[in-house]
Amino acid sequence: MAQLSDSQLASLLDEIACSMQVNTPIMDAMQRLQKHQPASLERAAATIADGLQRGESLSNSVASIESPLSREAAAATDAAAAGGNTELLTRMSGQLRLRTESARRLRLAWFYPILLAVVAYVVALLVMGPLILRFHDSAITWPPVVLGSAQWLQTNAWIPPLAMLGAFLGVVVWLAQRNRLPRDVRLQLFCQSLADQVMHDVAEDDAIRRAAKISGDPALQAIEPPTLDSLPIGQLLAEGDVGDVAGLGEQQRLVCSLQRAASLHAQRAARSTYLWTRLVPRLATILIGGGMIMAYASLVIAPVYRQVGQW
Repeated sequence: MAQLSDSQLASLLDEIACSMQVNTPIMDAMQRLQKHQPASLERAAATIADGLQRGESLSNSVASIESPLSREAAAATDAAAAGGNTELLTRMSGQLRLRTESARRLRLAWFYPILLAVVAYVVALLVMGPLILRFHDSAITWPPVVLGSAQWLQTNAWIPPLAMLGAFLGVVVWLAQRNRLPRDVRLQLFCQSLADQVMHDVAEDDAIRRAAKISGDPALQAIEPPTLDSLPIGQLLAEGDVGDVAGLGEQQRLVCSLQRAASLHAQRAARSTYLWTRLVPRLATILIGGGMIMAYASLVIAPVYRQVGQW
């Protein structure tokens, strides 16, 4: 059974948030989503509607949908319903859409380096290797490593493609089985969720529990008892400490510190996205393309020209 994609879960959360904002029945929103939508989204809406009809809470109904992030979505729904603040849902849906966009950029960014690596292997197998083996008994003297590599490649041509295919499938499976958001995004969601609940005067322990569930971070969910004095939360508050600001009460200072910590982790998440969707693919393209050109020039062309020069 297909699970909800991140973008589909985001649409579901936006629909719930919209219903909460305008104070319309969630059941009506779920019935609307059961029409002219992808099958997995229609099935999730039907699951929530069935749960509500049986008298289950909205958060329990959301937790029963087919999604790796169903527990986080349920926690966000519970916190939004308890505090009357739908920003918790819209923030989470925004993060899901950002992850979808990052995955799209990642695929596009790595397409050219992977294609270039395939072309380099095909050239080595079909052009460079046969050329070296054809003239290895002639007057041209190939470096031993070049001749040995060409001979190995001709007899073991299946090994590099199989290794590349295995690595590619491993990455695909790993990406498909991700059931948590990146750590910096989790900490960002925790700080934002906790700040929102503090502003709405939610009890400290309930606010921390809900924020930890929304983030999906195991370390934060394991905090017992859930207090602001615990080590993980203390570290986050220290990161975002705004210092002594005149006119700020204790609650306002706590909210500002949490919001600043959320901003810092959002910046780190953005840097990580830039690293893997832009910088590293560009470096890989330069290394693969440049390496292919340099290898062909120095290991194949150079020996030929040196021999021609001796003639």
